[in-house]
Amino acid sequence: MGSYLFEEIQEENLLDVLELYNHYVQNTICTFHSKPLTIARLREIIFPPQKKYKTFIVLDEQKFCGYVLLSQHKKREDTMGQRRFRYILNRRLPEKGWGVLPYNI
Repeated sequence: MGSYLFEEIQEENLLDVLELYNHYVQNTICTFHSKPLTIARLREIIFPPQKKYKTFIVLDEQKFCGYVLLSQHKKREDTMGQRRFRYILNRRLPEKGWGVLPYNI
């Protein structure tokens, strides 16, 4: 496994992300969705109207292996000034998978 490369997501990456995300929907309890997403619903999540929250695909030696989604963190006193950093990596990668981390602005 080489080093990871992050690239801002493009429309042509949506099918890879959809396949990966829907695997977690159907086979785990890591998501809040109970049914697989459609490409239209995923597009709403991946390309939000707020331009400050971006999504990046994760590449390992130029091969798609996951994505990173930046979104607004919950509006609570203890999390103000933070954004949420959620990543999903291909389940076939050893010791990789789902995660959520907050980071300070």
